[in-house]
Amino acid sequence: MIASLPMYLFDRAAVDAFWSALAGVLRVHGLKEVPEALNWPEPEDLHSHWRREDLLVSQTCGYPLVLGLNGAVRVLGAFNYAADGCDGALYRSYVVAR
Repeated sequence: MIASLPMYLFDRAAVDAFWSALAGVLRVHGLKEVPEALNWPEPEDLHSHWRREDLLVSQTCGYPLVLGLNGAVRVLGAFNYAADGCDGALYRSYVVAR
């Protein structure tokens, strides 16, 4: 089994630490095939990555979910970000230019 949290990667060490804690909780609750470390797919490979037979858990935003993954994956939940521009489970991106 593999796991990944490839979206919104601002701080890889923080994401790895989050996975370590989450994986521990999954094991405590009886899940046997929990990966020790996250898989880090290349951005151009995400759509095939999300469809892998051995994918335990991953992360996507709503756009690919409704336009290509609906029916192929199951939504488990949504993160509640506390960063500027976020309101609960609603995440907002900014496009900037010089």
